[in-house]
Amino acid sequence: MQLESQVTETNLNLDTIVLFASDMVASRSFYERTLGLRPLATYAANPHVAMYAAGHVQICLLAAAEHGISLPGKPDRSADITFMVDNFSRCREVLETRGVRLSRTLEYSIGTTADFYDPDGHWFSIYQPSETAMTWPSGPKLQALASGLPLQRFKPAGAASGAGDLADAFIAYVFLFYNDPDVAERFYSGVLELDAIEGGPCRRIATRAPIGVVKYDVGTTLLTTHHVEIEDKRFQVSTTGSDGVAFAFRVTDLNRAVSALSRRGVDFCGWPSRSHIGRLERFMDPTGHVLLLRESMQEDEASFLTIPAEAATYN
Repeated sequence: MQLESQVTETNLNLDTIVLFASDMVASRSFYERTLGLRPLATYAANPHVAMYAAGHVQICLLAAAEHGISLPGKPDRSADITFMVDNFSRCREVLETRGVRLSRTLEYSIGTTADFYDPDGHWFSIYQPSETAMTWPSGPKLQALASGLPLQRFKPAGAASGAGDLADAFIAYVFLFYNDPDVAERFYSGVLELDAIEGGPCRRIATRAPIGVVKYDVGTTLLTTHHVEIEDKRFQVSTTGSDGVAFAFRVTDLNRAVSALSRRGVDFCGWPSRSHIGRLERFMDPTGHVLLLRESMQEDEASFLTIPAEAATYN
């Protein structure tokens, strides 16, 4: 299975997750020393931006104050960024030893998962799929994402792993939450024309929708919309987007992509045309999740060059 999305003309691939940070020094320490992510050498000397390889997706930290972003100071439950790991128990043990506070472990049909937050309350999960989950339509995509990594191939459950942190994990899912699944479907399938490769119920939360969860192929990961009943209080998430996180789709021709999506009714608004991570255009989905189109200005960006963790500085 290829790692390119199926969108024509715009050729959308979600390759960068932008997270705004209140304290860049503290956040860089968390992502590098605590989680074990590899910083990209291209941005190592820039105090205003930090970029990390997380499989085929980049995590980009930007200073919130420099961009006029006000962070809530509490957990942001609008988006769940999910790392797929090959040894859940070992990963949990290592992260907890380094001071990460994880939620209780949940085990059900999809596999094993637990949540945690970064210093600014951005929501992450670690996840090891069950054998059954790997037989679902999304299974070949997950295997393609794993086997396409330059760091290591995905190993079956129980196999020995390396350091046990997230250095060799990858972002498999981005979950966004909606009260109305039809609104989400009309936008992501109808307007953005993303390819839905799987849909079905979810046992983690009851939903009366015939398809409570829809997984869209965005090339580098799976963007997943999750229906949430308005009256359901057991799984407290936000169905309204946050300014503290943005999802950037890399495009080869920004002007062409903007023109194509504008014809489909997308309104672009209020973002610098140039930034540390390329030329950007900003838009939102119907519930306020911030989305970006990104055209890289660096020819060698895709090489994912890294520097050793011990060479990183936090000043």
